[in-house]
Amino acid sequence: MKLYIARQVLIAKLAALTLSAICFLQAPVRAQEMTGYTVMFPSVGLAPGQSLRFTLFNPNGEPVRAQTKIHHAGGIQVCLADGSVRSGAFHSFDFKRSDIPLAGEEGTGRIQLRGSIRLTFSEAIHPVVVSMETISISDGTSNTIFSGEVIPPLPGGGSGNDTLNSGFGNDIMTGIVPGQKLRVTLFNPPSSESETQSKPVNGHVKVFDGSGNLIAQSTELAIPPGEFRSFDFNRSALSIPGEPGTNRANVRIKPFYSFRSERLSQVLVSFEIIDNRTGKTVILSGPECLVFYLGGIPSN
Repeated sequence: MKLYIARQVLIAKLAALTLSAICFLQAPVRAQEMTGYTVMFPSVGLAPGQSLRFTLFNPNGEPVRAQTKIHHAGGIQVCLADGSVRSGAFHSFDFKRSDIPLAGEEGTGRIQLRGSIRLTFSEAIHPVVVSMETISISDGTSNTIFSGEVIPPLPGGGSGNDTLNSGFGNDIMTGIVPGQKLRVTLFNPPSSESETQSKPVNGHVKVFDGSGNLIAQSTELAIPPGEFRSFDFNRSALSIPGEPGTNRANVRIKPFYSFRSERLSQVLVSFEIIDNRTGKTVILSGPECLVFYLGGIPSN
């Protein structure tokens, strides 16, 4: 396995992407030498003293080549790792916060990232199992875990505009206590690897109490293709009584986004509860994913 850390900030146009419960299928292309797909995880933050780990399990009868990329906001690629995973084995790709040459957020040094894994096969495409964790380097404990089995689209089985619904929807219910903030991150993927038809997405987020009353709303931001934007809500700014003894607020969060074109796509959303003091994510939820079929890929 090889690990490469980008020492200069590189502007990278987003290629194919992504993972988990809702999948957008890109029209398949016949493979010339190798074939595969790319999966993308929900966005997550990485704080000092943490590493970001992607683990791939290959349950199939042939090795799978894997290339993991990490991007910052604006489509900036900051890390790259690649290798091969044999049948019946699993392998982890680790990225330490200290190895990523970005200043991070004021006060905590936290950086918001998104990761993707490009999988290629020499024969038929197979499903794999993947996970993403934020890990404390000092004691090895996992702060957050996101996992799922990636089942790729069948070649020739879709129109290129198929959407599979997971049943989760976009509403998330969670609790937030003093000293924490809620972060919702919206990622606007390209409509294809070429991005020729991709358009900006307008996005904002609303927070509701248990009676359906609107208690907080973000401003609306334009999100260019291949980029993501985050929306923060501090517990102290939410005008809702908390539970006795803890001041915990139970809320419902809903993102809203609109397209300036007629293309059918998905916006990948992640929800995090963040410790304001350390910048560490203590809760991560991301019930959506996108899967793009790659078609022919050079073997080198």
